[in-house]
Amino acid sequence: MPTRICLCTMCGIPASGKSFFCQRLDQNLSNDYIVVHVNYDKILLTSNTDSIQLHESLLLQHQDKTQTEGSVFKTSRHQVLQLVEIIIHNLKKFGLWLDFKRLDGLEKINKDIQERFLFDCQNSFSNNPEHINDVLFLIDDNLYFSSMRYEFYKLAKQYETGFCEIYMYSSKEDALERNKTRKGKEFVSEAVILNMTEKLEPPNPAKFHWEKYSMRVTTDQMTDVIHPMIKEAFENPVQPISQLNEEELALSRAVCSKNLIHQADLILRQCVANVIAQGKRDSQDVRSLSKQAMEVKYYILNALKSGFLKIPHEESVTTIHDASKGENCDLYKYFNTLFSEKLKATH
Repeated sequence: MPTRICLCTMCGIPASGKSFFCQRLDQNLSNDYIVVHVNYDKILLTSNTDSIQLHESLLLQHQDKTQTEGSVFKTSRHQVLQLVEIIIHNLKKFGLWLDFKRLDGLEKINKDIQERFLFDCQNSFSNNPEHINDVLFLIDDNLYFSSMRYEFYKLAKQYETGFCEIYMYSSKEDALERNKTRKGKEFVSEAVILNMTEKLEPPNPAKFHWEKYSMRVTTDQMTDVIHPMIKEAFENPVQPISQLNEEELALSRAVCSKNLIHQADLILRQCVANVIAQGKRDSQDVRSLSKQAMEVKYYILNALKSGFLKIPHEESVTTIHDASKGENCDLYKYFNTLFSEKLKATH
């Protein structure tokens, strides 16, 4: 019987109870699955790093900052994703009989991260009763943007595995109280918790089809509420793109492109309106300013329609719906920055 795999991503603000819930899931599901708890804090925290730095770096890398600290942690986080992929690749290739000292693809992974990840991973497999053939990865990190979780969905699609999400809900007040009980390196700053609470994008299956297997839970709930969803995700692995109907693919691309242009148009209209409003407040020549702003808007739209302008962040395509309504959306920020730069160049 072939090995079945499922990726289950956790989502929630710091101190919402994600790791504790994962530990309970691990205990309660150990008779049904090989549970691999991928605890980012445990893997990435070192003698020179505390939880404050770790979580602040996660915010930095999604605020268009270029700080070295942010880029270093971004690389480390990506390497954890790569390690998950390496295990999945080897499971697909060799089944459950993995030789953890000879895994394909470890050459480019940081040795310390590699050792911490593989130590827990190897323990999960060594404790496996012979009758279990299913592997459940619990991805334990904040993953507060949908684009972060989408990276694991893409992995599930690539290897045709199951995929589901657990949204660990907590009020900011409760999270701040729990955080006070943390000691040493596990403590997170209050500013980080408040910032992530504001920016959090919970799973939204009504908007994103790939989040259909998702559930909101709290720390006081029993873990068995999650079991049916996990079972269903195992039984319905993500369909790889190569198996999709070509006609459906073409239609999907056309719809995505059309929606992207529509959202860009709405965002740019808002940019033009903001510039005119600011011009009025500053007693500028509004007529001339309006003409320049409209010219920049049409230039960007034409460049997008012709294919000359490419959106740099692939993940932004996954969150284009209603992007014009949210100034915190990556797509909104991208077009707003581009519009400002082009308008400035006309002066």
